[in-house]
Amino acid sequence: MALENEFVDGRHARRAVNRESVLAAMESLWREGNYDPSTADVAERAGLSSRSLFRYFDDVDDLTRSAMARLLDRYLPLARVEIGPERPTAEKVAALCDMFDRLYDTAGVAAHAARVTLHRSPLVAARVEEARTQVRRGITTLFAPELAHCVPGTLDVVAALMSFEAWELLHQGSARDQQTARRGLEHALIAVLTKETP
Repeated sequence: MALENEFVDGRHARRAVNRESVLAAMESLWREGNYDPSTADVAERAGLSSRSLFRYFDDVDDLTRSAMARLLDRYLPLARVEIGPERPTAEKVAALCDMFDRLYDTAGVAAHAARVTLHRSPLVAARVEEARTQVRRGITTLFAPELAHCVPGTLDVVAALMSFEAWELLHQGSARDQQTARRGLEHALIAVLTKETP
């Protein structure tokens, strides 16, 4: 019985290790810009056969969902600004942009991969919407004093400016260009958030 339990435990451990290798392979391919890798690509990177992938995942969608969930669970907790709504607008804008810089640096690849694959997976689409809702909720709380007096639609504009799509555009230039774009973004956010209803 002890030997049988040891064998089962070893098999479970190998399964967990191989599953983790597949998820890590998926992430590494995404980081290289391969956002829709084939099963052969993933298997080769993980050091496994293509057939063996489906010992650990039901299908390609299950693999994609699992890899996405692994990344989002790791990175969504970073979407937090340690500053209160009572602080000055410019200070809150800077803190929000600092947070998004950190989040983009670590989770940008996952966010891009999610947008590439969400059309074929309702569960991935739901996770993307969950992430967007979390960011929007944070913006609503952080800028509650400003939003109470802003023109209609301000929340939508701020949420669009703080989207991964916008930050991808900001990060396409050189480091100097990115710094200039970041300053421009902060000025735009402050202007939008301090524009009171006429």
